[in-house]
Amino acid sequence: MIIDFDALEEQEIPNFKGGDGSVSAAAHVDANNRIMRATVHPHSSIGWHQHLKNSEIVYVLSGTGKVVVEGGEEPLAPGVCHYCPAGSYHSVVNDGEEDLVVFAVVPEHAALS
Repeated sequence: MIIDFDALEEQEIPNFKGGDGSVSAAAHVDANNRIMRATVHPHSSIGWHQHLKNSEIVYVLSGTGKVVVEGGEEPLAPGVCHYCPAGSYHSVVNDGEEDLVVFAVVPEHAALS
């Protein structure tokens, strides 16, 4: 199956998950996965949230920023992959002047005990 993000409708999401500014995303969603290309605009963020029934893999395509995780921060730059396992919290922050573009996969899991 080919997913052409350029052919999918991109949605503008203000204050995504309680974050600042806005995020644009084109996504393929089915019962097992959410597969998306997302743009975190300059001085915007995806708010602090927990992955209970899923995990998230975020690969940076362009731009820079950081991921806030329990216990600290991790820098984001092209070629870096961030993994948020089920049960963990994180936030993605673009504190720069250019778009932060990421490819993300959110696979669904059984609820944690």
